[in-house]
Amino acid sequence: MDIWDSAKEIANKLSDTKHPIRLISHNDADGISSSAILALSLSRENKNFHLSNVKGFNQEVIDRLKKESNHIIVITDLGSGQIELLNDLDDDVIVIDHHLGHGTVPSHVYELNAHKVGINGTYEACAASLAFTVSISMNEKNWDLAPLAIAGIVGDRQNVGGLRGHNKELVDAAIKNKSINVVDSLSLYGTNLRDALTYSVEPYILNYTGIPSKMDSVLKELNIDGSTKISMLTDNQISLLGSWIITKLIAQGAAPEQFDSLFTSQYFSDRMDFDSATLSNLLNSCGNHDDTATGVGVCFNNQNSIEQSKKYQSDSQKLILESMGKAYENLETLSSIQYFYTDNPSIKGAVCGLSMCQFLDQNKPTLVLSKNEEKVFISSRGTKSLVSKGLNLAEAMRDASSNFNGQGGGHPIASGATIPLGSESDFLETVNQIVSVQLST
Repeated sequence: MDIWDSAKEIANKLSDTKHPIRLISHNDADGISSSAILALSLSRENKNFHLSNVKGFNQEVIDRLKKESNHIIVITDLGSGQIELLNDLDDDVIVIDHHLGHGTVPSHVYELNAHKVGINGTYEACAASLAFTVSISMNEKNWDLAPLAIAGIVGDRQNVGGLRGHNKELVDAAIKNKSINVVDSLSLYGTNLRDALTYSVEPYILNYTGIPSKMDSVLKELNIDGSTKISMLTDNQISLLGSWIITKLIAQGAAPEQFDSLFTSQYFSDRMDFDSATLSNLLNSCGNHDDTATGVGVCFNNQNSIEQSKKYQSDSQKLILESMGKAYENLETLSSIQYFYTDNPSIKGAVCGLSMCQFLDQNKPTLVLSKNEEKVFISSRGTKSLVSKGLNLAEAMRDASSNFNGQGGGHPIASGATIPLGSESDFLETVNQIVSVQLST
């Protein structure tokens, strides 16, 4: 069965049910956008639903669902890596995920996983693009939700180096049917060039980012007015600024894919006043502030939600910039991995990925750890080059965490884990050993 057949089967299941539909999804941009796509699609079909976005999929989520009276549950951007947890549920369950699967799928679970329909879920499809496939299989009028799918794609960085596979198929079709239009530009976002460049987390330029006076000097040297809107930059100005940024990224040892992400396609639609990358940033910021309801509201184009999300985004950007500076200063290393701690668990994944790709050692994957009173939460990131050499962080996080009664999983290039407090030192040593073996074979 290919992806369209599987998506149509799910669409039919959702259309035919007479019961309210329980939606569960992740709390990042891909999770929020994928769940909002389904919520909007169901509301257009006059279906009742109950939506929750969670930080991770674990026994606590299962116990919560067991206390509810559900008939059909749809899980997006989660579930495949912990599929056997669903044995505890009696309800019909649909899983729409792009992470590597692990375990036997229970008989009452219908799983649409990108990897199982011939699509690379790390680069070619995310939860939002899979949910969007279900949505347009349900009703062709849902093509206007394409910007939400792209927000998920951008959130999971599947646009870096250009769209591929199923993502490209969907976006090309959306451009052709005029659901979206595309503008090529620098991947900078802000009211003017000076602010966008000074407070950018990507690109992040060591000893320049966050320092307005230094960015003013750079723009003066390049003879570019800092008050210029990004959309009004000339081709020559884009070329000059892009060359300066690339030179700095090379000097600080950035991953090659960062050069591809500097020049990007921005996707706009009549449905929203901003492009899909901005939408992705707003959704991530809502997740970082534990207010995914506002993120879903943004997807529903609620103006109050949009204004609130912009405040969150401003706060998150400042926090990420501060945390990236600390990552550079407080980095610890083992033979095959590098790691640091953060006091801000909500942004650990973003800080880990942005730091890994832009200024940390490209020969070692990066882990960032955050603690609470009982648990340690870990995010890990690698590079395409490391994955090509054998790195598989999904396996490393899953196998290492299982040694300490924890859980882990994700993608070869990006993964996460949760372990009991106090086991982090042994966990890091275990991951280091696993990664060492992976990169030596």
